[in-house]
Amino acid sequence: MDFVILTFLINVLGEQGIYLLPLYALIVMQSSVSYGLNYYVSGALMAVASLAYLAMMSPYWEGQYNVIVAFGITTLLVPLFYIKTLIRMDKKIGEAEEKIAYVDELEEQASVELTGIKDRNAYKETIKGLIKKKEPFTLLFISLQQIVEGKEDDTISHALLQTIIDEINKVLTEDDFFARLNDNEFVIISRKQRVFLRKYLHKLENVIVSTHRGVNGKSIHIEPNIGVTLYPEDGQNEMILGKCADDAMKAAKEKESVHHMFYRGLTS
Repeated sequence: MDFVILTFLINVLGEQGIYLLPLYALIVMQSSVSYGLNYYVSGALMAVASLAYLAMMSPYWEGQYNVIVAFGITTLLVPLFYIKTLIRMDKKIGEAEEKIAYVDELEEQASVELTGIKDRNAYKETIKGLIKKKEPFTLLFISLQQIVEGKEDDTISHALLQTIIDEINKVLTEDDFFARLNDNEFVIISRKQRVFLRKYLHKLENVIVSTHRGVNGKSIHIEPNIGVTLYPEDGQNEMILGKCADDAMKAAKEKESVHHMFYRGLTS
């Protein structure tokens, strides 16, 4: 009905009706935004039909083909561009809302302590005690790498961290020490005999490497980067040993298809 009334007025007004021609685009845009893309198609067809009527039947407008064509193109393109912009904005808003929901979930989970693992202070006390006793041990720095839908993401949820910690604890023995250094980095002090060390590392890798379902059903893949250093061979105090393990861990992250690196392998 809007198109019929508008076409009638433009026909009656003749030359002055040019000021009403932009209303075709406005009507198509309004109906498209309010009711969806299907209404854009039907509205655009009705607008084109109305303009064609003016070009063929109106005493004044039948000689103004250039003007009719120009406003016809405008009527088709302007609403379409506007709709595409709205769709992109809606998509970005949806993604932002997902991220906000994810952060809210993480903040809520952060108030709950992880179980089955020590903290950084306990790690410092333990390693100093072992060095003081001059007991040989292996120091492992572990960094967890999360890949969400093929992209790296440093924010691992509390629930997923707890699952990984529980799996790691199944591999550890009573003599092993396990602590969290920061968000996604952990440390293990093992007193296993060196001959069993590589088998031990492979067991750790196998329980950590896994795929999970995260927020909104997205696929989350976890991979470890493990730096390995030996006491007393690689260092005589906790600071040097920590740096050696950290360097080896970073080297492991840079190599594809490699989950652990020995510090001795970097220097040899």
